[in-house]
This record gives sequence, C-alpha cells and structure tokens, in this order.
Amino acid sequence: MPSSVRADRVLRGTLAVPVYMVLGEHEARGRTVLAYEWFEVLEAPSKEMVDFDGSGHRAHFDQPGQFAELMTSVLDNTRANG
Repeated sequence: MPSSVRADRVLRGTLAVPVYMVLGEHEARGRTVLAYEWFEVLEAPSKEMVDFDGSGHRAHFDQPGQFAELMTSVLDNTRANG
C-alpha cells in the first residue's frame, strides 16, 4: 500500500489541542515522509511543522537551545490566546 494511502486511511485524525511537530533536518527519510503525510491530513485547532537544521531524530537533544526557544514561544502564544 502506498504510504500516502496509509497516511490517509490509518493515521488520519483529529486532535482538540494545538500541534507542534519538530523534525530534524537529518531524520530518516521514511520517517520524514510519513510525518509530513500525517501532518497534512491531521485536523487540529492549529498546527505548526518546525524543522531544526543540523539535527537528527532527537532534535530536542541536538538543539536544546532552539527547542527551549520554541517551547517558550508555544507557552507565550498559549497564554496570549488562552
């Protein structure tokens, strides 16, 4: 089954919360393709895909400062819109 069909039939979903997906630039291609496909069909109040340059699968460990900045921004936006 093509991955796009799999993402549409198996991974389609709705979340009632904002979604922030962090991907490392050097993530395995298979994981990246599926992540983008799932993100495209996901329904959520808001969603944001964030790519970390120079990172791999564990972007939050590879770029802890950048991840902390992102989470601070998420928290600030949540408080402002809450």
